[in-house]
Amino acid sequence: MASANLAYVDSPFAKGFSSRFARAPAHRRRHVAPTAPSTIPSASSRQTWRGIPQDRIFGLLSIALLVGGLFAPRAGRWADRFGAGRLMVPGSLAAALSLVCAAASSNAATLGASLVAMEIALSFVLYSTAFAAIVQIGGGNAQRSITHLTLIAGFASMLFWPLTSTLHEHFGWRETYIG
Repeated sequence: MASANLAYVDSPFAKGFSSRFARAPAHRRRHVAPTAPSTIPSASSRQTWRGIPQDRIFGLLSIALLVGGLFAPRAGRWADRFGAGRLMVPGSLAAALSLVCAAASSNAATLGASLVAMEIALSFVLYSTAFAAIVQIGGGNAQRSITHLTLIAGFASMLFWPLTSTLHEHFGWRETYIG
């Protein structure tokens, strides 16, 4: 596992974990436990990425989230006006294109623009738009379909969270974005 995705955690199970841990006094025994994976370039480490400091990367992510949140009401109005299903296909294409642009970025400006584009595209493909499409198509029978979508998405997260983490660990964030 990459060191950027590891945290040191006190554990009673560290005894005998390795000879290094076994020699340490009980109050200093620790083992390494995985934390949430990060697929942003070195965002969880103290290093810089192509000269972009860690705080600037987090700033770019924060700006992208803010812009995506400000754009979400407009995306909802468009889903009502044009139909959510019609917006999901171009939204998916825009999300894929923004991932490729982020992977190809060479500086903070292009990375930031790609992250903003990604957040705007996500307004058209995440739960809110999918739920609107289900209600628009299914009408009164939408409740059961929404329950099924939520259940399937939960299982997908359970599968793709560790898969994404493994891809990031072995190939890097750029290849994970493209893959």
